[in-house]
Amino acid sequence: MTQEAQVDSHIRPTPANPIEVWHTEHQYFKRLLAILQREVAGFHAGQRPNYELMENILSYLREYSDRFHHPREDVAFACLEEHCPDLAPVLSELRLEHRVIANAGEKLRGELEAQLTRNDRCRIEEIEDRGDRRYLVHNFRRAASAVPKKILL
Repeated sequence: MTQEAQVDSHIRPTPANPIEVWHTEHQYFKRLLAILQREVAGFHAGQRPNYELMENILSYLREYSDRFHHPREDVAFACLEEHCPDLAPVLSELRLEHRVIANAGEKLRGELEAQLTRNDRCRIEEIEDRGDRRYLVHNFRRAASAVPKKILL
């Protein structure tokens, strides 16, 4: 087996084993959430996070989870509950976690969208100036009466 095939089979578990699929998906989610946490920590440390990356991660997590991941888990939960009624409280807690995650994700997604559409965001544009690479910093208005500024670095 080639190295590429080994990697590919590791990345794509066989659909015949839904537990393996869920485990792999949860590992992906964990990695994406770690990236998201790193960006949020940077924001709290006074750095400018990559809002677009954060929005893409949240969109993927929400859309994939809502359309594929959670519906499959919900079917499994229903089967488990039917065959093991004593698991009902645990399964109920997992269903609640899905709703909490969905609500938190939508709230953060809305906040990110607001950041991405703000008029006062600073933007850096790379430009060519007499053969040199320079940066034009657009400092948009902070108040309605303020004049937008551009600084060439």
